[in-house]
Amino acid sequence: MQSIPRKYREAQRFRQLVGCLIKHELHYVLHNAKIKKFSGKKAKPDTEPETIRNIFDEMGGTFVKLGQLLSLRPDLIPYNYSKELSKLQDEVKPFPYSEAKKIVESELGKKIAEVFSEFPKKPVASASIGQVYKAKLITGEEVAVKVQRPGIQKIVSTDIDIMAFFAKQINRYFKPKIFNPEEIIQEFKEYTEAELNYVYEHENLEKFYANFRRTSVKIPRPYPLLATKKVMVMEFVHGEKLSEKKNIKENKEIAEELVNAFFKQVFIDGFLHADPHPGNILILNKPYTQRIALLDFGIATKIDPDSKHAMKKLFVALIERDIEQIISAMIELHLIEKDTPQIRSDMRDLLSPYYAVSLSQINVPRLFIQSMKVARKHGMQMPKQYVLMGKALITLESVCRKINPDFNFVETSKPFIERLALQEYSVQTIRDKTVRKAAEFKALADSFPEKINQYFQERKEHELYVRKISSEITLIEKQIYRFTRGFMMLGIALVLLIAGFLTMNQPPFIQGIGIFSIIAFLLAFSAFITAIRQI
Repeated sequence: MQSIPRKYREAQRFRQLVGCLIKHELHYVLHNAKIKKFSGKKAKPDTEPETIRNIFDEMGGTFVKLGQLLSLRPDLIPYNYSKELSKLQDEVKPFPYSEAKKIVESELGKKIAEVFSEFPKKPVASASIGQVYKAKLITGEEVAVKVQRPGIQKIVSTDIDIMAFFAKQINRYFKPKIFNPEEIIQEFKEYTEAELNYVYEHENLEKFYANFRRTSVKIPRPYPLLATKKVMVMEFVHGEKLSEKKNIKENKEIAEELVNAFFKQVFIDGFLHADPHPGNILILNKPYTQRIALLDFGIATKIDPDSKHAMKKLFVALIERDIEQIISAMIELHLIEKDTPQIRSDMRDLLSPYYAVSLSQINVPRLFIQSMKVARKHGMQMPKQYVLMGKALITLESVCRKINPDFNFVETSKPFIERLALQEYSVQTIRDKTVRKAAEFKALADSFPEKINQYFQERKEHELYVRKISSEITLIEKQIYRFTRGFMMLGIALVLLIAGFLTMNQPPFIQGIGIFSIIAFLLAFSAFITAIRQI
């Protein structure tokens, strides 16, 4: 049972959300009804995607986070909605230093002065989940300290309960076919619970730091001894966010760095930063040897070796417009179940605009999104890692076009793809694959006797279970027969009893009672005794 304070919080938040919905949708309705006097200052209402973004933005906090997550899932909602939601900015008023100090000291188990020689009272960034301070360790290193917002867990819990309520109503009354609101909220709940535990993000940071050591991309150094559920410490990297950088156009080298970093994550490391938007990319100041840095590792996805190979195959096949290889790769990725004439027809329709154009005119991100639509049309559940890769690809292409208006994904990626193809057929790769397959075969061979034994054991248990069920069914059948026979005899006894009473005064008589009546009573008594025994 919910506590009174929680119910009160939910009621307040619910009223706020309903008011927000009414305000934004009312303008749209009044405008369409041509009641301009009441429809506000705007001559024209927002589009539906813009209205949704404005509602999420006004509600703030968890709703902004939901919008950002949906912007990463064009497989769950239409692409124009996911594109609009990607504009949401998670910026809120900072909470007081006194609260931050209390959380840091409680989480680290030490006074701030024992860990940091400098810890300013003003954060450098503040978001709905937490805020970041630029501090200095007692050992002299400049660090970024991420501190979770106090009470955020209760706020998130309240908002998710409200979201779940609305999702249930949407499913109940509108029954959308393209997406399932309740599944979206469940996924968001899991994602948010992970984000509220900085230990998960710190583990992602450690993996990226290891993967990008000695490369041209900077990843902040993690500090494992200063990582807890509510506090996370990493190297402070000096630079300017790409989203805030001016005069960045025509920087071909930075665009190349970003593309190479993307391919490295997907096809080599098998671990992808799924949200490379301009706010998560830093253009570094001197004296760094690297040009760019990646930040914010809350959303990342693993890509297993088989999926890496299939994605590589699909990427090349889309560029080469090879339907056979596209379908083969999509089956390997479980995007579709099997090759059918309808899927081939859909693929031909998808690729037809690209047959007569040069490689430089192929829009790879668009092809990825359209391939998702083909898979969804045929009722397939999209693997999350594929969706996040597709979204990262779209975001990256948009970022690179802002940096370099002449950017072309195929041309920029060609050197990396060529190296990748050479690596695919190198002696080292073939040896590694052979070793991996041999290990898998050995594991299968080692487990084979156990599997055979398990099969026969399960079969034996199944047979025993069937026998037991069969004997129980036979017993039940007998009991049903007995009960049926018993109730029939009770019915006969009742009929005979009635007949006995009706023939009591009919001759011939014995001791003043009709003989037929006596016989009826005796037969009724016998039938009654038989019925009792059966029941």
